Amino acid sequence: MDEELIGWAYPYAIDALDLDERRTVDVLLAGTDDTTRAEFEAQVRLTAETMADLSTLDALEPPPALRNRILDAVALTPQTPELAPPVSLAAERRKRRSPWGMALAAAAAAVIVVSGIGIGVQASDNTPSPNTVSEIMAAPDVRTTTLDIPGGGTATTAFSPSEDAAVLTMNNVTPPSADKVYQMWLVAPDGVTMTPAGTMAPGDVKPATQVVLDGVGTNTRLAFTVEPAGGSTTPTDDPFAIIPLI
Repeated sequence: MDEELIGWAYPYAIDALDLDERRTVDVLLAGTDDTTRAEFEAQVRLTAETMADLSTLDALEPPPALRNRILDAVALTPQTPELAPPVSLAAERRKRRSPWGMALAAAAAAVIVVSGIGIGVQASDNTPSPNTVSEIMAAPDVRTTTLDIPGGGTATTAFSPSEDAAVLTMNNVTPPSADKVYQMWLVAPDGVTMTPAGTMAPGDVKPATQVVLDGVGTNTRLAFTVEPAGGSTTPTDDPFAIIPLI
């Protein structure tokens, strides 16, 4: 499976690619294997569904200066009179790590956030922001994994070793009962050591919920348990879901 190609699913889905990049992705998709194509399409579909869910949440009023910042960034975009031949995706991923590439990704993420990603979750006291989400998504080594959650819904992680952080997105996951929380745990390679990574109370679990997990380190999986209100220092029960980070 072509992980490099799959890494482009997120910007593809939110129309954050220019014409040359999108055309390159389309060409590569047409010639890739069925597994890669199916995973790419699944990630695009998941992103579209997440955006649809988020549009139903209360929208935040964008800061007055946001429009001017985005317009200023767009004004810096080089004008291309005609389509160029397909380019290397690896080269384009490196280009997006430049100040302009990151500014574009941050602007796209900012538009998404002010359009309705109202996140009430705290994961290790880290609330998602346009910069952290865009940095993770634009990283050349980002990798995504989606898992069906028992009881309904899905959880998707987008993990970047170079950023040492992951974005967790949950769609249509059933909230815990009133006296419980979902607790996240970073699982070490030994499969035994588990470090607390934040809790989600019933009111935190929305139809579309997103958090950023910093300091992933060498941990290889993200586990979820049901814990008493306030969380626990060690798991009190077996995880009901474990999603790989690598």
